[in-house]
Amino acid sequence: MTITPNRQCLKDLANFNIDAQFCQQYGTVVFNYQGDLNPQYVQICGNLGVVLDDLVKHLQAIKTQIPLTADSQ
Repeated sequence: MTITPNRQCLKDLANFNIDAQFCQQYGTVVFNYQGDLNPQYVQICGNLGVVLDDLVKHLQAIKTQIPLTADSQ
């Protein structure tokens, strides 16, 4: 029996990895910030929220493609 790669799931994993790296980089900025609310900080918070939504979408897509899980059947 041959196992063929699931290219879509591999793409979802790659996208998840990119978004996770963004969250690590900018999450520390968002959660360690001690200054006033300025336009740059508001923009970073907005971007982080969008990326978090993308992470959830990628995780849901990945989870549905894992064989032998209750959610994928």
